[in-house]
Amino acid sequence: MGHTCAQLRDCRGGAGIEGRFARVLGARDSDLWRHLLGLVALAREAGVPVNWARLAADLRHWDHPRRYVQMDWARAFWATEAKPVPIVTPKPADSRRPVAVRHRWTMPDVH
Repeated sequence: MGHTCAQLRDCRGGAGIEGRFARVLGARDSDLWRHLLGLVALAREAGVPVNWARLAADLRHWDHPRRYVQMDWARAFWATEAKPVPIVTPKPADSRRPVAVRHRWTMPDVH
């Protein structure tokens, strides 16, 4: 579900989806379904696929004391965020000034 929510964030904009996703990660059984159904509905509306078999397997282990399902989802969601890539400006051959380094934000390749 982390990958699904990352795709949803990229389609619809970040802040709202990230907040909803964080609430799902922190939810216990009683609130989990309400928050999760909202994200599933948004994914369906945006045409983002949901891996139903994986979701069902993950939900069976949601209350595990190590919370490994939540950790996996969080890694999948935040691992796909844009990362800074340094841009190096080449210096002229006859100059001894240091090279200027800037950053620009790029989206990672999604396979």
